[in-house]
Amino acid sequence: MCHRGLGPGRNPQSGVSLLAALFFLVIVGLFGILSLRIINMGTISSSEEYLFNQGAYSALGARDLRVLYLLSNGATGWDGTGSIRIGPCTVTQAGYSESGDKDLYGNNVTVIRFRLQALCGAEGQPIGRTWEAVVKR
Repeated sequence: MCHRGLGPGRNPQSGVSLLAALFFLVIVGLFGILSLRIINMGTISSSEEYLFNQGAYSALGARDLRVLYLLSNGATGWDGTGSIRIGPCTVTQAGYSESGDKDLYGNNVTVIRFRLQALCGAEGQPIGRTWEAVVKR
């Protein structure tokens, strides 16, 4: 049997190190892409949480203006028509109803129920909150 040599300066394992280096680069690249996707999802979730909270504060502010209007008999506050801009959000009145009731002493009172919807967001689908309130006068 005759053994042939690979010739001068040829190593049978020289291609293995090249494959190992390519494998390492592919794995590092995949981990980089995965980490960027996780960071991106966290950023989107964080901005949605911010807008969700802003919607709550804007709806609360509009609720206070609406109650002020109702209790001052229209002298000041927001009358509930159209929409009002509070901070980065737009608040509209989504529902309104009045009914009669009696208080603890048998006096007639008017119960007013209203629902406000606040929508916040500059790009894409707006995010918001709904706030309901009951006022007796």
